[in-house]
Amino acid sequence: MTGDTENQSLEGGSSQQIESSNVEILMKSMEDMRQHQLLLEERLGILPPRHNSGITCQTSNQGDVIMLARNQNQLGELLQQYLKLAPEEFSGSPPDPEKAEEWLQNAEHVLEHVSNDRVTWVKLVTYRFRGPSRDWWKAVMKEEGGTMTWDRFKYLFIDKYVPGAARDRKFYEFMSLTKSGMSVSAYNDKFTRLSRYGAKLIATDEAKAKKFIIGLDLEMRKQLSCLRIKTYEDALNRSLDYERRWKINLQHGLEKGRNNFQQDKIQQSVQCYHLLISYISDHQ
Repeated sequence: MTGDTENQSLEGGSSQQIESSNVEILMKSMEDMRQHQLLLEERLGILPPRHNSGITCQTSNQGDVIMLARNQNQLGELLQQYLKLAPEEFSGSPPDPEKAEEWLQNAEHVLEHVSNDRVTWVKLVTYRFRGPSRDWWKAVMKEEGGTMTWDRFKYLFIDKYVPGAARDRKFYEFMSLTKSGMSVSAYNDKFTRLSRYGAKLIATDEAKAKKFIIGLDLEMRKQLSCLRIKTYEDALNRSLDYERRWKINLQHGLEKGRNNFQQDKIQQSVQCYHLLISYISDHQ
């Protein structure tokens, strides 16, 4: 009887030791995962750099561990997808408001193909910050905290890199934009690039078409103004067509001019020949 009691006591002690060991292993795993997450978040710019590595894990159950691991895996997969699309880096130096706004638009376009979660967008896009922009972002995160909406990020980014004075200059540049000897394609590219600064004035497609036509060369503008153009696409296509026909007519005119010039030279040569023959006959 005494032996059975001792065996039970030994078995109970062994079970407690095993259970205690399992808990220690689980806690160690949770701590490792937490450290990994903190490193990833720091790299993504979610957290400022750590000065104290003795961060302890507060997670106390296996469900939290599973959720933590799942979130880490999802963020890592999204980051890989994002980087595969080769998003451009951004430093913000030297200051270039137009380039900064273009970078933001391109980044947003890439992010739309990666995730619908706009909070994740902030984590991904700031991963491409370099130099001065990364320093700025670390300072922002200290003040704003660890989570930020995409709209809030855009507001802070534009306020920093596309200040009001720069936007005003670009607005007046758009308002005074004319074709001025450019090709229609080149004019359209510049019109499109600057149009974001005058978005309120071209809020409708018809208003955008009218603004485009106003900037064309005089003869082209006269031709298109006679038409009832209602869309920007129609205005662009008709401008390209007019330019194409103008080039064809110009080429034909040059060829005709060359032909006429050659014919005139032949006629002059024939006349000179006859005059020479007549002169020789008269003096024989």
